Amino acid sequence: MRIISVTLTFLFLSTVLATPIYPVRRDTIASLAKRGGSKHTTSSASTPKAPSTAKSSGQGSASGPKTGGTKGGPRKKQKCRRTTSTELVKALRAINGPEIGAGKFGKSYRLKYAGQDAVVKVVKTKEVGADIVRQEVVHLKQVHQFLAWGRRAAAGDLEGLDYIVMPDMGVPYDKIGLSKSQAEEYMYKARDHYETTYKMKHTDAHLGNALFKKNGNTIECHLVDWLWADNGETHFENPGEPFTIAEADCVFDPWATFSDSEHSSGSEGYMADRSSPPGPHR
Repeated sequence: MRIISVTLTFLFLSTVLATPIYPVRRDTIASLAKRGGSKHTTSSASTPKAPSTAKSSGQGSASGPKTGGTKGGPRKKQKCRRTTSTELVKALRAINGPEIGAGKFGKSYRLKYAGQDAVVKVVKTKEVGADIVRQEVVHLKQVHQFLAWGRRAAAGDLEGLDYIVMPDMGVPYDKIGLSKSQAEEYMYKARDHYETTYKMKHTDAHLGNALFKKNGNTIECHLVDWLWADNGETHFENPGEPFTIAEADCVFDPWATFSDSEHSSGSEGYMADRSSPPGPHR
């Protein structure tokens, strides 16, 4: 019996003494390190991991959204410059309506310019030719139908465009209750008036180029589209230089889409930018 007791005691002590003690020491050191009470270095298993570079810099993971960085980091280049600008640029930004006329190389829209009703003709410069645009400006100035002229140079996929702003000369004859014969009578009188007063002969006078206004009991008729008018040699006069419009001014472009511009036109008119609802830019 004594031999059995001695044997069991020996086996118990051997088991206790043979048990490794480093797990206990590792936990103790880690606990002391958290309380600042140890100068020992813990193992890598107990060391907290530092945040990843992607998360700390605001870049996100490969599957997360890319926000362009936190404060002080890189930012996405803004194409549009939203600063105080000229009357012309502000007016061209604020176009918000359907076209009122269209041709192969140009389109016309109503707008407000310097507090008055106006119309802008947007022309593809390269396809029409810069000299033709200058000729039209000369003619419009001669008949007092000119307000402003701006040009946006071609840039990347964006075409070069000329913007010719003119006073709003009225509406078609049927909009004010005139018959075709009555409208033609007014039109011929207007043609003679322009030739006598401004020395400009309209070579394409038809009701499509005649606009009308009611002023009380008086009806005014004005001829438009003076590009091919006959004015002798005056179309060689200097029309002045167009105001330079930069791509960053983000003016209305009838042919632009969201893929190549911050702005575009659509069935509901001008869209101010990607983040704003359709409507004029304020």
